[in-house]
Amino acid sequence: MLVRFADDELRRLYDDESYHPKGMDRALAKAFRKKVAILEAAENELVLRQMRSLNFKKLKGKSAGQYSIRLNDQWRLIFVFLDGGSGKIALLIEVVDYH
Repeated sequence: MLVRFADDELRRLYDDESYHPKGMDRALAKAFRKKVAILEAAENELVLRQMRSLNFKKLKGKSAGQYSIRLNDQWRLIFVFLDGGSGKIALLIEVVDYH
């Protein structure tokens, strides 16, 4: 699956292993990069659903149309699916603290 980033900070977080924004520790930054790699390797949404450790969720309410996967017990990666010519694209929106 293709992965795109909604902003430059998320892209930098993925591309630059030494970078972690204020309020985000190195372990969380590493978990982010690992989960993005999983998204890139996934052929489709079904593969993500089958990986129970991701805790893949379709969001509701004001976040309807968005999805999330767990980075750790506290943080989640929020994204949407876009239709691309050769398959789905995961557009990464933000990393949020769910607690």
